[in-house]
Amino acid sequence: MFELWFTHYANRLARDMNAGQPVHGTLAWFLAVVPWVAVVVILHYGFASLSYILGWVWDAAVLYAVINFKRALQDYAELAGVLHDDELDEARALLAGWRGEPTSNWTESEIARASIETVFMRAHRELLAPIAWFAVFGPGGAVLYKLALLLAEKWGRRRGDEFRAFGRFSARVFHYIDWVPLRLTAFGFAIAGDFEDAVQCWRAQFRSWTDPDAGVILASGAGALGVRLGGPLQRDGGVIYRPESELQSHYFRAVLPRQFDEYIWFDETRAVAPLAPPARPRVIDLPETYPFGEAS
Repeated sequence: MFELWFTHYANRLARDMNAGQPVHGTLAWFLAVVPWVAVVVILHYGFASLSYILGWVWDAAVLYAVINFKRALQDYAELAGVLHDDELDEARALLAGWRGEPTSNWTESEIARASIETVFMRAHRELLAPIAWFAVFGPGGAVLYKLALLLAEKWGRRRGDEFRAFGRFSARVFHYIDWVPLRLTAFGFAIAGDFEDAVQCWRAQFRSWTDPDAGVILASGAGALGVRLGGPLQRDGGVIYRPESELQSHYFRAVLPRQFDEYIWFDETRAVAPLAPPARPRVIDLPETYPFGEAS
C-alpha cells in the first residue's frame, strides 16, 4: 500500500520538477526521501521514550512494511507450478508481469534462468538489504534503502532523454547505498552454498554483466548453487546477449593479478639441440689460370 502511494508521489514530483537538469533530480530526491525518513526516526524515538515495547512495535511495523519478499515467494511458487505443468504461455505471462519486459519468445530454459535471477535480486533488495540497513541504522535506515530503491527504479533506470539527467542522482546514490549490502548478500550466498565456487565466480565474472551491481549477486548465486545463469534472451526484433555465470563450461576474460592473490606457472622445457652443420662445398681442382684459361 505504501509502495503504491509513494510511487504516485514520486511520479508527481518528477512531473512537476523534471526540467532536464541533474540539479532538479537531486532536489526532487531529497524532497521525496528525507521527510519520510525523518518522520520514521522521530516516531521511533517518541515511542521509545514512552515505552520500550511501543518503540519495538513501531520498529517491527516499519520493517514489516518495508519487506515485501513474501509476495516474491508466492509469485515464484506459482511460476514453478506452471512450469512443472508445461504451461509455457502462462509462465511467459507471469514472468513478463514479474520482470516488466516482453517474454513471448523465451524458451523453457530461458524462463527458468530468468526466474532464478529475479528471485536472487528480489531476495536481496526486498529482504536481505533492508534487514542489513535496519540492523545498523534502525527503522530509518530500512526506509531510506526502500525509498532509494524505488526512486532508482522509477527515475534512475528509466530509458529516454527525459530522465537521463533527472534520474542520474537517484541511480548514483542507490549504487553507494547498496554497495555494502550487495557484498554481504553475495557472501551469504557463498556461505549457504559452495563457498569456493561462489567466490571464484563472483571475483571473475561480476564485471562482465551490463549491471555490475546485479552481477555481484548473480555470479555469486550461480557459483553457490552450481547453476548456469545469464546467456542470451530472445526479444522481439533481436536478442539480448548477456554473460553466462558459472564456474565451468566456458571461457572468460582473465586479468590474473586482479582475480587471484597469487599464482604459480608450471612449464616443461628441454635443452636446445644444435642444428647439424651445413655440408661443406666440394673442392674442385681448378687450373692456376682459371678463369682466364690457358694462353695458346
